[in-house]
Formats: sequence, structure tokens, C-alpha cells
Amino acid sequence: MLQSQINQPNGVAGLDASGNVTAPISTSNIAASGNLGAGTAPSGRHYIAQGLSASVDGALLPSTFLIGGIGEYDAAPTKMTSPLIGHGDYGGCVLNVQDALFEQFARCGAGLDEAVVGMFKTVNNSPLFEAGADITSKPSDTVYTVVLNGASVTITPAISAADQNRIYPHTRIYTNVRNGMLNTAADGSTNTPAIWYGYVSTITSTSTATTINVTIDPDSSTGGWMLDTGTTTTTAPGSNSGDVTDTYMSSYTHPAVFIGASGKRFVFNTMIQLDPTVKDSVTRAGEGEESDLQLLDPTGYHANDKFFTVHGKTIVVTGKDLAADDSYLMRLAGSSLMPEGLDVDGIEHGGQVIHTDAGYQYYSLGDLNSASAGSALLISQLGAINYNGTFASLLMYGWKNSNTTSGWGDNAEFHLGMQECQNAAVMSGTSIGASGCTSGGQIVLNPSGYHYGIGLGAGIGGTVNYGLYVDSNGASYIPNSLTFQRSGTAQGAFTTDAYGNLLFNGANFILEDATKEFQVYGATDLKGATTAAAITATSLTSTGAIQGQTITSTGTLTAAANVVANGTITSQGYYVALSGAANAFLRQQTFAYSSFTDPDSGVARDAKFGQDGIAVSGGTKTDTLNVTTSAVLPFGTPASSSATCTAGQIETDATYIYSCVATNTWHRVSNGATW
Repeated sequence: MLQSQINQPNGVAGLDASGNVTAPISTSNIAASGNLGAGTAPSGRHYIAQGLSASVDGALLPSTFLIGGIGEYDAAPTKMTSPLIGHGDYGGCVLNVQDALFEQFARCGAGLDEAVVGMFKTVNNSPLFEAGADITSKPSDTVYTVVLNGASVTITPAISAADQNRIYPHTRIYTNVRNGMLNTAADGSTNTPAIWYGYVSTITSTSTATTINVTIDPDSSTGGWMLDTGTTTTTAPGSNSGDVTDTYMSSYTHPAVFIGASGKRFVFNTMIQLDPTVKDSVTRAGEGEESDLQLLDPTGYHANDKFFTVHGKTIVVTGKDLAADDSYLMRLAGSSLMPEGLDVDGIEHGGQVIHTDAGYQYYSLGDLNSASAGSALLISQLGAINYNGTFASLLMYGWKNSNTTSGWGDNAEFHLGMQECQNAAVMSGTSIGASGCTSGGQIVLNPSGYHYGIGLGAGIGGTVNYGLYVDSNGASYIPNSLTFQRSGTAQGAFTTDAYGNLLFNGANFILEDATKEFQVYGATDLKGATTAAAITATSLTSTGAIQGQTITSTGTLTAAANVVANGTITSQGYYVALSGAANAFLRQQTFAYSSFTDPDSGVARDAKFGQDGIAVSGGTKTDTLNVTTSAVLPFGTPASSSATCTAGQIETDATYIYSCVATNTWHRVSNGATW
């Protein structure tokens, strides 16, 4: 450079003795043949730089463009300001960040009447460079042969300069050899093979071949290959146990490599790192992301309600193919460290806190204070199902019976019930008792008259017809008839009389499991046949047959038909009255009167009818006693002719037959001799 060229037209800018520019530079283009740097930060580094040496940051791609933070404690905030004035790259984006192989198809994605401040996009690009005997490599259009080694790749012939320009240091290098599967479609995911891969370390070439050395980690010098399962190897891919040529990612039969790609892509990966051991840090809170949507109106609150439509976050999936079964639109993962997963508040009263087109809705209500008596407040629509044009929804709602302010009591109820409508809009939400809708079954908590209890019925709100109540003590009440059906045919019904007694109106009550017992605490009137393993009641009356293993009545046992017991029939306190065509069948054990007082004579009696005959103590009474086989009389001798006895009493010994003809008066006759 000549001195005469300095500060001259068509010359160069003025320079001082240190080489600093002392005059403005006027140029339409600036190009740096080496490193690029602008500004000087307190650390002595540039505020803006590109092409830093490895001595500054050895884990950085040299072509990375850096703004701020190049030196420790350098503060260099970045601010971009621009009005949005057009569509796409014609002023439709302030910031356009694209993951693309070249700029041509990296346009801002705003719609024709839309604009975005920041556009961020990623796509599943092809590798920057790929080689193999089945591949024509670009840009040189060369077919290379690939040999996979334990910690390197040999490519023949040597890679051309144009092809090598696409291989960056520390970039990922994949093979077409897999060892198992990471996921499969059969498990509800994608068919994702476990591919052997590594990272480009160094590249050396001879006149005949190029060797790419491979490490298992971009930040280490450990040679070898790895799988996403964490397995590493220094054995050539294809030679490990379980290795096969992959056909999921590619369809090449010969060894191949794919350089400059990734198995999973993120549009954003925001991160907060909070470390309590950081010295003197005053930070105590972190927000992963906050979107402030401001509805401003200088004229005052609610002066222009509903003027703007606001969407906080929208996630839209478009295209033509179904996503894999393990896909989702949003995931909240607390790793068992968070006390709350989703916090929603501030929704206007009556608004939908959660809205879906799958039938589930959740509403911002839950305040019965402002509701009028006889009205409902919908809390949630738990689901809806369409069947032949009828849409049934499951609703959870509160019902207000009165305006009394003394608490829940009989004033309010909590309902869970079904409602059927002929309107598809039900899938996106409905209201209680909507026009054209019919209410179905209801589970009611705190039904009127049963505070802290539960009720089952059908209807809506205060007009539910109840079939069952359970009070706070667990007692059950049936306000309507209880009908039992067998094979689709009604056999009768249970009802109660004015005294609360249970009546079997023309019904047969049968416990078909022989291990079950039937017990009634109170007077029982059976209008039909009753069969059970054991029947117990304080007073038992039946117009039909009674049959059981054991039949016990602490009062009167009355039957107009057969009484059949395989075990014991016991009436404690009174007697058994068998009327009409009734018979007592004693199949195995005993028929017992247990220490009762005869209501006719006032005499204490005890009688047993069993397989050993008839045993009577204390006296008994019958109009006629028929013995079809034999009768066994007491064998004994009265102490004297005036011994205690009751008229009609008979005894016998080896010599005489004694009969009591009057109170305490015995007669005797000879009982004959043998023959």
C-alpha cells in the first residue's frame, strides 16, 4: 500500500501507527476472509464474533455466529425491533429461525392476513452427506465404498473436496446397522431401530481413501460406536452379536454412513437450572414460560367486553397420516417433585375451564349462593357418547332446594347423572334440563331429608324419583316398591305396611344359595312361599309354605301350608299353629318347643318330635294322637296309689299297667304273661 493511497478517493481509510482506522469507511459490502469480530467487551473478547479458534471454545462449530457472552461476565443483550408490515419474508416476521438445508424453503409461515414476531421451524432434513456402494453421493455424484471399523470409517476412493466440505467436526455419523429396536409399532410407538452411531473426530485422506475417526461422544476422545440404549462398542458395526442391516431408516444392502443428522428434533428446549449451592445467588423462583395477554382499555373496566379474541397457546396438528399411539399434544412431567400439575384460575364465572370435543367439559361455577332456589349449577360434563343420533352425557352438578343460609342440610344437593339429548352440540357441553333433553339415572349426595346421605333415583334436581335412600348412619330406606325379576318375569314386589313391616305381596322369597340365611327383626307376614337355609323372625306368619334347614320364631309360628325343615323347627315363647292343609315334615333332626308357657292352661311345657319318637314333659295337648307304628309309654312304678299324677297319665312296669283316673289317684291291671 502506498502512503499516497491513504485518505484518497479510491484509496483506503486513514490508519494510525497501531493499524486503527482513523477515518470512516464507506462501502456497500464487507467480507472477512478469516475471523469476524465486532466491538470489544470488558473481557477483551468481541461482542459479535464468528470463526472463533478452538483455544477460545473447542466445543463450538467454527461457523457458529455468536452475540455476547464470548468472554466471562460480558453483558451484551440482543434486541430486535421492527414493525410487522407484510406477509412472510416481506416483513411478516421480526425473527425467522429455520432448520433447513438451504434458505429457499425457509420462509416465514405467517398467513396472508397474519404476522408473527418469531418464526421457529424444524424439519426432518436429509443428512448433509451420505456414502455407500448403493448411494450416489452429492454434490460430486461419486459412488463410494464404505468399510465400518471399530472406531473409524474407511471410504474409497478418497472423498472429494466438495463432498468433504459437507462434513463438519463433531457432527453425528450414523451407520445402516442396527442392534435391536428402541420402539416398535406393535407397542404403540414407531418402528425405531437402535442404530450404531458416533461423532466425527478427525478426517485424514490419502490418494486412494479417506478415514473418518469416530468417537462415542462429541466432547471426548474415546473412540467407538454407541446405541441410544447406552451400549458402546469398539467392534465394527455389523460384527456385534445381534447386528443386522437396518431396513427401517434406509434400504441399502451394503455398508453406508449418514453424516449430519439427528434422531429427534426440538423446536424449542427451554430450560431453567436452579442450584441452591450457587454462591450468593438471590434467585428463589423460576418461570418456564409466561405469556402476558393484556386487554387494555383506557375508558375503564368492562367498557368494551368481548372486543378481542385471545388465544393463549394453540397446538395444531395437520397433515394426512395418524401419529403413533404414544404421541400427545401436551405433557406435564413433575418427576414426583411438583405438588401441583396444572393450576387454572381466573376464568369468568360460568366459563369453561376445560373444553373438549370428546364430551368432557369443566366449568367455572361451584357457587350456589347466587343461584335461585330450584335451579342447577353445572360443574362438569364427564363425558358424552353418540348412539344413533342420541347423545348421552354424564353430568356433575349442584342443585339448590331453598334459599336458606343455614348450610347444606336440606338446602342443596350434589348430583351425578345422565342426560340424553338429540343435539350433537352436547359433545362440546350442555346445560341441566336443556330443551329437547331427558334426564336419566341420578346418584344424589345429600338428598333432601337425608343430610350426609346418598340417594338413587331418576329425574332431575328436586324432581328425582328415588328408589333408595341411605342415611348418615348407613340405614337404607325404600320409598317406592322393590320388584324382583327372574327370567324377565316379575314374581311379585316388596312393600311395607303402615307400621314399617315388610310385606311379600304375592311374591316367593327364595334364597337359592343354601349357605345364606334370612333374618327379620320384627313381625313378618309372608304372602307366598319362602325358602332359605335359615329363617329367623320374632313372629312369623305365612300364607304359603315355609322351607329351610333351620326355622326359628321367637314368637308365634303360623303357616297355612307345609312347614318343612331338614334341621330344627323352633318356636320360642308360644306355639306352632298349622292350619288348613298344613303339615310339619321333620326330615332329620327335631321339632322343638323350647320352655314356653301353654297359653290355654298356663302350664310350662317342653316337647320334642324326633326320629326316636315323641317325648313330652310337663304335659301337652292334642285333640287326636294317631300312631301308625308303635307308641312307647314311660316304664316305671308309681310310689303308691295316691302318688302325684294327672288324669290320663299312663305308666307300665313288668307286672302292671298303671293309669291315673283322677288327680293323685292310680288304678292298675295285670299286663298278662308271655306266649
